[in-house]
Amino acid sequence: MVAKWLAALVGVLTVGMFGCTDRDRPVALEKQSGTPPRVAAEYVEQVEPVPYQLFLREMAEEPGRAVYHLLVPPGAEGLGLHRALTEFLRSEADRDQSLAAIRAIAYVSRQTKEGEASLLPIMWAEWVPPEGWSRAGPTRSKGPYRIYTYQEIPPEW
Repeated sequence: MVAKWLAALVGVLTVGMFGCTDRDRPVALEKQSGTPPRVAAEYVEQVEPVPYQLFLREMAEEPGRAVYHLLVPPGAEGLGLHRALTEFLRSEADRDQSLAAIRAIAYVSRQTKEGEASLLPIMWAEWVPPEGWSRAGPTRSKGPYRIYTYQEIPPEW
């Protein structure tokens, strides 16, 4: 009985692994051993960014750092939101050369039971040098920068 069940399971897994190799479709996720899945860059470029509206720019306490607050439409999520935030961070970094690190928070507007609008953060992103936000200098470094995005679970910053 156990042998038949294992054979059926192996058959299902084999079909699942090898039966879905249609190369005409873009593959959204890549899996590398020991790391979480990541989105293939070619697939992200095919997704349209969601529209957004900048409603607040805050200068952080540390010099050379800014935090932006963006309003996105209800239902915005996933790769479209990821692409909108990464494009926003890159364009803002190009526009304002005085910034050494940038953070952005995307919000959706929700109606409360009392009929009032409230803002719910749904994605966070940061454009930082390799040393990170807290160790970035007051001026832009010449090295490479990284963009990190966080969805559903807010970062500790």
